[in-house]
Amino acid sequence: MDQSYVGAGTKLEAAQQAILLLNQVVAEQQNGSRVALVTFNGAGNGRGDPPLYPAYIRLVQKFTTNFNRFERRLLSLDASGGTPTGAALEAVAEYLPQAWKPANRPVVILLSDGVPTIDLDEHGFPDRYVQPISLYDNAGNFYTPAQVRNMGQYFPIYNERAGETLADAMLGVQHLKAALPEALVYSVAVQSEAGGIFNADILEYVAVQGDGQAYPATDANALAEALKAILSDSTCSDPPPPSTPTPSPTLTPTPVADNVCTQVSVENLRFHASKHDNLLADVVNESDEKAVIERVVFYWPEMPGYDKARIDWYKLGSKVIWSGNGYDHPQDTTLTSSKSRRTVPSDKTRTWRVDLDKTPKPLYESYDIDHFGLTLYLRVDDALCEVSVGATED
Repeated sequence: MDQSYVGAGTKLEAAQQAILLLNQVVAEQQNGSRVALVTFNGAGNGRGDPPLYPAYIRLVQKFTTNFNRFERRLLSLDASGGTPTGAALEAVAEYLPQAWKPANRPVVILLSDGVPTIDLDEHGFPDRYVQPISLYDNAGNFYTPAQVRNMGQYFPIYNERAGETLADAMLGVQHLKAALPEALVYSVAVQSEAGGIFNADILEYVAVQGDGQAYPATDANALAEALKAILSDSTCSDPPPPSTPTPSPTLTPTPVADNVCTQVSVENLRFHASKHDNLLADVVNESDEKAVIERVVFYWPEMPGYDKARIDWYKLGSKVIWSGNGYDHPQDTTLTSSKSRRTVPSDKTRTWRVDLDKTPKPLYESYDIDHFGLTLYLRVDDALCEVSVGATED
């Protein structure tokens, strides 16, 4: 779901209510169907020269049959930022093959109210330059991504044209289908006729490449009807037999075991909004058992000119779970603090936090979030689960 929703909060609210209605229908079927939610937006203001607009792709809810939990997370979202559609499709292409159960039909629904404005290089293009680009040639056929990449206004600061964002989105849905050919991909143009700038071509391309359909939705009722139509269309026949995904050089999905470790995760590594030498991450426990953090591996870059840079402490929520002067890259720490301080209760999310000292401030002006990573080892019942987010290579 596009979380940028430029224009008005009513668009996001309409999408939220329509998704809740769809989930109600799915829940009533009681056939083992699961739902997940991936949101995407980008930084509203560029950083650096040339300006970069980091993409924020978040797995808000992993596949679940707990519709009440899904509802709480969905309704907590707000709207902001740009539109990195290509990055979102690439993220789904990586996640879905790991999470998919062959007994179910994988269905992807792209909800968006605008045009892609941020490409895979985090270059930002004003929507007014992307909107006029047509993906169709005179014969009514789609151009190739390579052709689209060379269309539109030229931006010397990036040495790229505005078609870059559209081309990345076109390749994103191709990679998704290559990674999981069984997937059906639909698109819904949220309020495409009710105002604002819009490019319907890209959503039509996504649906055609994904063997689905594209639906316009000019108000909340039309949006709800579109989602119900998608549900009906995608469930009118039995799911196809599993096939071996076509290898892709950018996708290396690996099967995930169906056990308790699939119900815990660490997500959304980010800079603290006001503490400019702190980072945060969400530790999510969707299992029926408590999850205890036993070991933390924090990946952070060497900082030339800052030889005294160190890690001061880790917190879980408001409680310190480790304090010491950590200088290693990465910093690998087995925790010995009280288990009660480092426990995430069942069906809860807790915020992990690290405090750095003697570093550049603010950190985000010197380093991108991709320079940092986190691996946690969580004890859940009798299982030791390894979960990671961000850059986790030495």
